[in-house]
Amino acid sequence: MKAVVHRGPGDVVLAEWPVPPVGARQVLARVRPYDVYRREITLRGSFVNPHTHGRALALLAAGRLQVAPLISRRVALDEVPDVLARPARSEVKVMAVME
Repeated sequence: MKAVVHRGPGDVVLAEWPVPPVGARQVLARVRPYDVYRREITLRGSFVNPHTHGRALALLAAGRLQVAPLISRRVALDEVPDVLARPARSEVKVMAVME
């Protein structure tokens, strides 16, 4: 698992453990339950298939994926905190650009 730094009560921690193929020996993680309860930490997992990134980048480079329609609007980097604080339900993706 990647190292996680605890910042304060109510943190949400995304666990990134290496996941072996189905049927392989499972990875065990050690957690101190008391620390999780006392610090009010939420542990959340997310499934990612690392073997798809290369194929996706190749499709993008070849122009076979049309991603421009997914971008709802572009904002300057200094606007990102406001966008994250008040996300609009109607927006699919907001792209931060350096001006």
